[in-house]
Amino acid sequence: MNNLTYEAAQQELEEILQQLQEQAVSIDELSNKSKRAMELIYFCKDKLRNVESELKQAFDADLEF
Repeated sequence: MNNLTYEAAQQELEEILQQLQEQAVSIDELSNKSKRAMELIYFCKDKLRNVESELKQAFDADLEF
């Protein structure tokens, strides 16, 4: 997931969800799709936490001036 962007992860999650809703995933694929979805969710959450932390630091630095 080194080159993965938030937008690409979100798009892949939406595709997995659509496949599941359309029941286009075989039972054999279901486990792999579920694992991949969890990886993508953790990736997105981590990205959001990092951005939140960076923004907080930037705003805190602005308040010190």
